[in-house]
Amino acid sequence: MSIGGILLSVIAFMIIGSFWYSGAFLGKVWQKLVKLDFDKMDREKMTAAFVSSAAAAFVMASVLNYLMVEFEVSTTVQALSLGGMLWLGFSGTSIFVNNMYQQKPLLLTLVDGGYQLAGILTMSSILYYLI
Repeated sequence: MSIGGILLSVIAFMIIGSFWYSGAFLGKVWQKLVKLDFDKMDREKMTAAFVSSAAAAFVMASVLNYLMVEFEVSTTVQALSLGGMLWLGFSGTSIFVNNMYQQKPLLLTLVDGGYQLAGILTMSSILYYLI
């Protein structure tokens, strides 16, 4: 297990999320879709959400690292394929079904799903090079 790779993956995942949901990228679209205003958000709840996101990213990176070792991933293409398949089979589908039941716009599914895909592919790359 590559604890350094896992921690670097978590940091990268969080950086991607910070950009993805910022006003410079998709933050304004996301805020409108979920009907939230960053200026009016409860700071304690935001801190709890951030810590929870980091913990979830740590679990994701740990499981991805384990699977990459178990499946003997030996190329970048294999690493990205594994990350993409895990996203498609679990993360992407979960976001899609959850948003459908909550009657959320498809654009929200694309915003959130896109972040998860970008994050997982980045984790896959980092872990591949650091395992």
